[in-house]
Amino acid sequence: MAASVSLADTVPGGSIDTIINGDAHDPFAILGMHRPGGYERLRVRVFDPHADSVEVLDRDSGAVVARLEKLDDRGFFSGPVTDGRTEWFPYRLRIAEKGQVREVDDPYR
Repeated sequence: MAASVSLADTVPGGSIDTIINGDAHDPFAILGMHRPGGYERLRVRVFDPHADSVEVLDRDSGAVVARLEKLDDRGFFSGPVTDGRTEWFPYRLRIAEKGQVREVDDPYR
């Protein structure tokens, strides 16, 4: 897939509004770790309306493996795993909000 493809192109159409509006019948199909069809790299999607930024951490090593892009100002983030992994792995989220940072398990993993 061309490197010029935007991250928004990897999110199924209408999914962001469906999540934000609370209308998703299966949020697990949208949020969490996915490999969208036609893409080699894993991507992680997160909704946190209060977050300023979100990073994905390898659960075992604590290494940052993705810095997610804020696709919607209402708190929808998405981004590729950047260390070349192609198989699902245990991870945590590092969420920054108003100068505070917290690490949490992703409920959609």
